[in-house]
Amino acid sequence: MHSVTIKDIAGKIGVSYSSVSRALGGKPGVRDDVRQKVLAEARDMGYFPNTLARSLVLRRSLSIGLVVPDITNPFFSEVARGAAARSKESDYTVILCDTHYDLRQERQYCRMLFEKRVDGIVIAPVSSAIEAELEQYRFPVVYINAAPSICRSYVNLNHVHGAFLATR
Repeated sequence: MHSVTIKDIAGKIGVSYSSVSRALGGKPGVRDDVRQKVLAEARDMGYFPNTLARSLVLRRSLSIGLVVPDITNPFFSEVARGAAARSKESDYTVILCDTHYDLRQERQYCRMLFEKRVDGIVIAPVSSAIEAELEQYRFPVVYINAAPSICRSYVNLNHVHGAFLATR
């Protein structure tokens, strides 16, 4: 079984590829009756957008990598939940990677995310050893709960204030 394409829909209803593309994308330049016909045919044929093709055109993957050392840790679970909620608002997808505090696994995940051309990585690193490696990829990285020596973007917790609140 092959995936339904814009060309398949265009051929089935006798309109141009660009009309189908504009109709599916909610763009102007398509008559309302044609738009309705395209949407109905796309639904009937089981069409799903090809996000890989879209990312090649846009030069963005609309995805970010979230690399954490332990997803069972409530802190990182909340980070993942927040990242997913915020990403959804911007039509981004989060690829979650749990390293189990293994630097080798962390390196493999970061390389895989780079190869998948994610638009950036949010990482709570196992150690600062990963910083230099991520810098060589030259794409956006935000560190969580770390004091990066190389990178400019990070989010740290105020442990002193947290301890004060916990003991108060």
